[in-house]
Amino acid sequence: MEIIADIGGTRGRWVLVDKSNNKKIETYGFNPYIHEISILNDIKIKLKKYIDLKCITSVNYYGAGINNYNSKKIVMDSLKKSFISAEIDVFSDLLGSCRSLCNNKSGIVSILGTGSNSCLYDGKKIVNQINSLGYLIGDEGSAYSLGKRFIKMHLRGELST
Repeated sequence: MEIIADIGGTRGRWVLVDKSNNKKIETYGFNPYIHEISILNDIKIKLKKYIDLKCITSVNYYGAGINNYNSKKIVMDSLKKSFISAEIDVFSDLLGSCRSLCNNKSGIVSILGTGSNSCLYDGKKIVNQINSLGYLIGDEGSAYSLGKRFIKMHLRGELST
């Protein structure tokens, strides 16, 4: 059985892929730059309820904050402790979006929301990327950013009726 994980800073989605069916499990998010606790607790509590972790043969983790060796190692080490017999790969959430949207074709891909990000994808890898700037500065498209703009416009009388 294989797991494909899409883990943002706020929410995580784990899809269990088996020959007979797919199962989706939602967990808290994780970003190695922000969170001090390991994702192990969440894995043990949520995922163990639904599956036997020893049956997992492959984990493809696409996550927020995976942009250097240290952040990748934090996640990799945590996953190895839970998925003992699985082959584990850890990638950025932006690469996951590229693979999902473009498959093997080139394209421009953006993630809007907390920690927005954009890149040029050549069908295999990210070839040019704009720095995300994190959730405090680079949150274009997030609920906070849009809400703030709306409230400013309302208070300034700039909204049409």
